Amino acid sequence: MIDFLSTLRRFLPPGSGAKKLKEIRLWVPSGKGMKNYASLYHFFAITVKKISLLLLLLAATFSLCAQWLPYKPVIGISASKNEHGHPFAPQVYSDAVIRAGGVPKVLAITETDSVARRILDGIDGLILTGGEDVAPSYYGEMPHPRLGKVSPWRDTYDMLLVRGAVNRGMPVLAICRGVQVLDVAFGGSLWQDIPAQIPGAVRHMRSSGDKNIASHTVALAEGSLLRRVACASEITVNSAHHQCVKRVAPGFLVTAVAPDGVVEAIELFDRRVIGVQFHPERMLAAGEDWVLPLFTNLVRDAARLKKRPTDNAAAPGVRRTN
Repeated sequence: MIDFLSTLRRFLPPGSGAKKLKEIRLWVPSGKGMKNYASLYHFFAITVKKISLLLLLLAATFSLCAQWLPYKPVIGISASKNEHGHPFAPQVYSDAVIRAGGVPKVLAITETDSVARRILDGIDGLILTGGEDVAPSYYGEMPHPRLGKVSPWRDTYDMLLVRGAVNRGMPVLAICRGVQVLDVAFGGSLWQDIPAQIPGAVRHMRSSGDKNIASHTVALAEGSLLRRVACASEITVNSAHHQCVKRVAPGFLVTAVAPDGVVEAIELFDRRVIGVQFHPERMLAAGEDWVLPLFTNLVRDAARLKKRPTDNAAAPGVRRTN
């Protein structure tokens, strides 16, 4: 624009400045012949106005289209640390969320409550993933000799996430270690080592190569979400744990039990919160499609929370824990 005006000034009489440009009449080709503009100033003003109106129209169109498209909720996935100390979660969790119609998001690691709250502001649902043993200090016990590796930062991180999510009314799917964290976070306790503390228990801890293989049956409680998902009273699941729920947290119900009495699932019905001791994401990856509704229910419930609730009330029957 500046180069064009500078060039144009060369053809003006001496002493004429920018004001003279307003006095130049301009003829511009149009669909109906030559259109006469009173001045260059007038021409550019009209052109800018038309472009602005067009941009506003496009923005309004995109906004309306976005409202008509189905909402894809963001599902947060709790992370562990790789050998370099970077957050990561196995890809099978993200794959399950994507298949269920959600958008997976591996969450940043923090041990600060205020940061955890901001992280929860950015998601619509939460998956608590598997990992190390939960420290027994959280439920008032001394370490058992068979206690496995614990991770203090991971315990703090997961507790902050799950307490904040449940207190907000956010849907939660807690898997393996996740169900143990869920139980302990709201007042429950754990068996620290199933073989040592539950005589006659079936083999729950499989070797790494067998973790995707269905290993034992589980009886499902009538009326439970898990039973509705499976459309059966009994299922066969994989198993990769040596700890399990001992004392069930107030407000939660046991909805699945192994033949040896080991708790395999707990639920908080009216708050869309479920924890399972097996690994449905691995079963789904192995072709066990009946577990997909566990993830689609999570995504569907999360989609209903477009206007994310604030952290202002504890779940009914569950004491608020800070």
